[in-house]
Amino acid sequence: MSFPAEGNVRTVSELAVEACRLEPEPLRAIYDFVQAVRPDVPEHSIRARIYEAMKNDKIVRVMEGVYFAKVGQAQLLLVQGDAWDVLRKLDENSIDALITDPPGKFGRNWAGMGTTRPHATEVHGRTYKQPELDEEFVKQAFRVLRKDRAWNTLSKEKRARGEFPKGGAACLIRVPIENRTTRSHIQELIRLAESAGFVFYGEFVVALDMIGMGYDSGRDKGAAWLLFHAGNRNGVLWDLSVPNVIQAKRIRNPCRGDAKEHEAEKDPVEFTELLKAVTRRGDVVLDPFIGRGRWTKQMVSEGRHVIGADMDGTWPERIASEDYGYAGETPN
Repeated sequence: MSFPAEGNVRTVSELAVEACRLEPEPLRAIYDFVQAVRPDVPEHSIRARIYEAMKNDKIVRVMEGVYFAKVGQAQLLLVQGDAWDVLRKLDENSIDALITDPPGKFGRNWAGMGTTRPHATEVHGRTYKQPELDEEFVKQAFRVLRKDRAWNTLSKEKRARGEFPKGGAACLIRVPIENRTTRSHIQELIRLAESAGFVFYGEFVVALDMIGMGYDSGRDKGAAWLLFHAGNRNGVLWDLSVPNVIQAKRIRNPCRGDAKEHEAEKDPVEFTELLKAVTRRGDVVLDPFIGRGRWTKQMVSEGRHVIGADMDGTWPERIASEDYGYAGETPN
């Protein structure tokens, strides 16, 4: 799906904000979006499918590359699209947390050992691209994250009055464990983020189970999540039970054209533990490189609204079909 030009139809920004913050009957933004892009789709069909999603707590495909679900009080929007384009289309100060596992190189020799995912190479009919996060990405990420979002407080009196300190929304980016080859890339990412206005607060460490073949003595022992805030945080985490070192399983999948899962899938526990720490019910979470995105099901069930995007439309559709019960129906 290519995003429409500004001014021609409802932008993805308007679609996302209305989908995740309002309780429309029906979702007018989605209706307008489909009508503008697919004028051949009958009005009654679009309206029926939106009502179907809202009434039956199920996911629907409202148009090619756009999936919507209302699960309890939380809403899910999946979009096929490039991460940079998605960020540009989102409103300023509209997102409560950004969490992502970007496909960057981080100093690896992609022509040699250490990965089964070649850089910008077609494998079994799929083209893998590992773009580095750049100045434009962090600038747009800072722009869309809320600067006034609420954080927890240890004061019982303030909690009783509903007074929570304000601070910048969290931005969590997964990187390899720092070592000789990754250090310069990680430091450059931190520098870029700080130049865009982010405050770097530190990292959560992920301890992965064994990979075997001698790799456990090297860089693949684990990973880290860099924690930034879009402004000075003035509060504490919402869930203080989240450990500093997260124990996670290594997802092992063959890199085959018919592989059922994403070739770079991560243990959902990494995402869910972190999001419980930096968000609360009603918050809007964005992942512009969502991939398999298996973590979305738990976070939606816990009241977080989720916006997920991926350039490869295979993965939004797979999330919809395997985790939310989308059966492949499309508007007539």
